[in-house]
Amino acid sequence: MDYTNHKIGAVSELKAQMYYAKEGYEIFTPLGPTICDFIAVKEHEVIRVQVKTVNTAGRVLCINTARK
Repeated sequence: MDYTNHKIGAVSELKAQMYYAKEGYEIFTPLGPTICDFIAVKEHEVIRVQVKTVNTAGRVLCINTARK
């Protein structure tokens, strides 16, 4: 993996976390390898979020979520 790709992915994850935080979710990030990038929790709703970045002019962010 290219370092630039790693930075783009990290920025995408932070943008996704900011989106959920602004929507009132608490954000939990894992300390090791997991099936998701972070978990968003709001009241009785738990969302596992896996962020995928599509580099089309460097601006498309796709978020795949799995609700539990």
